[in-house]
Order: sequence, then structure tokens, then C-alpha cells
Amino acid sequence: MSKKGTGVVHHRRPPRQKALPGKTARHRNPLQRVQAALPVRRKPENPARSYSGRLCGHPLTRSTTLRHNSTSKTMNEPWQMNSKIVVYTALFGEYDDLKTPPEPIDGCDFVCFTNNRKLISGTFDIRYLDLKGMDNTRRNRMVKLLPHRFFPDHEYSIYIDGSVSIKRTDIRDFALSHLVKHNWAAFSHSSRNCIYEELEACIERQKDDPVTMRRQIKHYRRMGHPEKYGLTENTIFFAAITSPTSFDFLNSGGRSCNGTANATS
Repeated sequence: MSKKGTGVVHHRRPPRQKALPGKTARHRNPLQRVQAALPVRRKPENPARSYSGRLCGHPLTRSTTLRHNSTSKTMNEPWQMNSKIVVYTALFGEYDDLKTPPEPIDGCDFVCFTNNRKLISGTFDIRYLDLKGMDNTRRNRMVKLLPHRFFPDHEYSIYIDGSVSIKRTDIRDFALSHLVKHNWAAFSHSSRNCIYEELEACIERQKDDPVTMRRQIKHYRRMGHPEKYGLTENTIFFAAITSPTSFDFLNSGGRSCNGTANATS
């Protein structure tokens, strides 16, 4: 599925985006309000030259799935040693505890977005965020799917769900060893490999409104997404957030979030 592309493209941070004429903050939908409040990060001008696969109908280049027994490579290149990488999570509401790594991890910034004023941590930088007009699940998804907007000064991101505890101290090297050749990486789903089967599982588990989830998956089918084309388990994923392809992919995920909270788990 993977194929080499153009590599990481660095770019300057543009000025904040102005509101469109006639579009005041009061008239924006939740996604527009969130994006208007974030630093604008323009997609790098160099487009990816090759597309080798599709995920949810979106063309991807240099994407991969991880194996749970993967081992990291030694980081020898200077850019790998000096890359800015952030580990982030999003806990909205009070049902999740913030899990701290058992041992110190060097070379990463740790950030947790939350609306819980009681949440404290000696490892994570706690950033309070109140996203109006959304339930807690969609608040989580908005942060989860837009790392390039929340972290304009970083090159790479590692997302971890609130249910995940980091056990390995080489998580930085492990992530970079995959992002050397790929723009985005996640673990394969443990029990399914098809978004259409996942839809039925999500409906059975009452993950969200069935009508909303069916509408989202119907959109993917209209775009030509095939059955049994693979499925990732996105409790953890890595992203090269300065990559042109990542910009397109993550932005499309943010737009989908405004329509469905959890079409795939």
C-alpha cells in the first residue's frame, strides 16, 4: 500500500485567517468556530506526487499500518534528533483519568486538552478548552483530528486516547521510525478490516445516532470506498503534520467530525 512520496515540507506560519464577510462568530457552525479560533496553517505548496491508496475515499500517499510487535530503528539523522514532536490527548468530561507514563520520556512535549478544571498533571501541559455547541465526544474528535491546527510549531504528533497508557520510553523513536517513510500511521484494527462492518458494530454498541453514522458511511460509499479495504484502530496514531497529504487528510477528518462523532472506532 505504501509508496515513497516527496518528504516533509517546511513552511512559514501565515497570519490568522479573517472571518468571511457576513459570517460572524454567532453564525458559524461548531467546526467553523473552532477553526477560526486556531492559528491558520496553510498547506505546503509542494503537492504529493504519487497516490497509492485511499482511506475513507481520501487519497493517501506514504501511509501505513503498524504492527504491535514493531521495533523502532536507531535515530541517526540530525533532523530526526532535532524534530519537534508532541504527544497529545483530549479528555472532555470527567469519565477518563489522565494516565502518566511510568518513566520519564525525553524529546517530546506532552499536552492534554480538557474542560475539566480538576485535572492536573506533572507530565502533561494541561490546556483548558471549552468548545461550545458540541458534546464531549465531538470535542475529543475535533482535537484528535486537527493536530496540525493545535500545534503549528511542531512537525510530528502522537495522539493517544484517554484509555491508553504509554509503556515504552522510546515512543518518540518508535513514531519517527515510521514517519520517516510515511505521513500517517496507526495500528490495524484487531477484529475488523471493513468500514461497513464497523458501521454495524458501532450501531450495535450505540456509539452514536444510527442515522448520522449511516449518512457518513453512505458518503464514503458514494466516493467509491471498497469493502474490506482495511481498518485502523485509532486509539493511537502518528502524523507528520507538516506533510501536504496530512493536511488534506486531517482537514477532511475534521469536517467529518462535524457530521458524526465516531463512525469508526
